[in-house]
Amino acid sequence: MILTILGIVIYYAIGVYGFIYWWTMEFDLNHEDLLLTALAGMLGPLTWLVGWAVYAKTPDKTIIKRKKT
Repeated sequence: MILTILGIVIYYAIGVYGFIYWWTMEFDLNHEDLLLTALAGMLGPLTWLVGWAVYAKTPDKTIIKRKKT
């Protein structure tokens, strides 16, 4: 029972931390964002994947660039 509760708390904390980490890449975290932070915590580790997909800089995949004239 205690391990289940601990697992839920850790899952939620990972979600909150992931949201805060990626959110503050572009925005300040204000008190207006606390409800969104609480809801994002329910996504758990998925917040890291979503944050990376939205905010991470991916390398340029262009093979040949067009000529500038």
